[in-house]
Amino acid sequence: NNKVVFGQKTGEVTLTATANDNETVNASLKFNVVYTLAETITISKANETDDFVLKAGESLELTAVAAPATNKTIHWSSDNEAVTVEDGVVTALKYVEGDVTIKAQIFNGETAVVTAQQVITLATTPGDVDNDAIIDVADITATAGYILGDRDPEFIFAAADINNSGTINVTD
Repeated sequence: NNKVVFGQKTGEVTLTATANDNETVNASLKFNVVYTLAETITISKANETDDFVLKAGESLELTAVAAPATNKTIHWSSDNEAVTVEDGVVTALKYVEGDVTIKAQIFNGETAVVTAQQVITLATTPGDVDNDAIIDVADITATAGYILGDRDPEFIFAAADINNSGTINVTD
């Protein structure tokens, strides 16, 4: 059977194989374990038909490839709590204005040795003015309240302005 051996740290190693139940039949091999630091990380979409735009409640799967590298463990992060990322799956929890940056990093101890970034744009869901990823009577009530002067700081103007006229009125 073919077996794969992974070095735990750099240095010289002697690998000895012994035949089953016969300690007198064995072979040894000396080799040097080297550690190659990553030089690049490339981020791509798992599904090429997806774009880098998410609405609240939507997800997008990213992949990251490190090269050349002994340690290919990717650590993912988001610069905004409105978007989570775990094992490359990016999920928009809610809408926020502006872009969100997703990072894929490889660390050597506590230090990031290489970083790649991908910008994700968050989009509103037309009609979802309370940003809960559901369009319901609460959205209609919040929009009516806005028109009547209730300026809830959580109100998403862009989601209420469905016809993109710059105002919110009965035609929206």
